Amino acid sequence: MLDEARRVAQLGVELIYRPVPTLGVGDTEAFEELVESGVKGIILTAGDPEGLKPLIDGAEEKGVRVVCVSTDSPKAGGQR
Repeated sequence: MLDEARRVAQLGVELIYRPVPTLGVGDTEAFEELVESGVKGIILTAGDPEGLKPLIDGAEEKGVRVVCVSTDSPKAGGQR
């Protein structure tokens, strides 16, 4: 993803990389910060799907597109 971000940077697309220390720890706070910063879209691995669901719904209502990529986290309900 970082390689692709460098490729499209010349087109005015900026990738903001916001890792969390551990999947499912701090991701709701990081997500809220990104939405409030005015981003147009978010790509994430949902380590805490239950905590993120209302935030994702709220972001979509604000016009922020959200793409979730799969994980094998036990909290993610087996989504792969």
